[in-house]
Amino acid sequence: MEDGTKVILKRTETYTEEITIARYFSTGPLNIDERNHCVQILDIIPIPGGDTEAFLVMPFLADFEWPPFRHVSEVLEALHQFLQASFLDIFSCIAHV
Repeated sequence: MEDGTKVILKRTETYTEEITIARYFSTGPLNIDERNHCVQILDIIPIPGGDTEAFLVMPFLADFEWPPFRHVSEVLEALHQFLQASFLDIFSCIAHV
């Protein structure tokens, strides 16, 4: 990015609901809701040569290696965030398949 922000690209198919749902959680009132733990979508870049795929541009959050939990408080915090996100999905009428 021009401001030096590290980003990651996710390739996705445009005919699924992923882009619609990602935009829904990245804009408007849900974007500032403290229960929203979704990664913000910074941009969507269509892949040239067709309209079936695009790149979602998201901020880089962490390395891909998943660090183990070292303290019970870390497990509890992860569960707390998971439950917050689950309730936000329910109240936003988003269902996971």
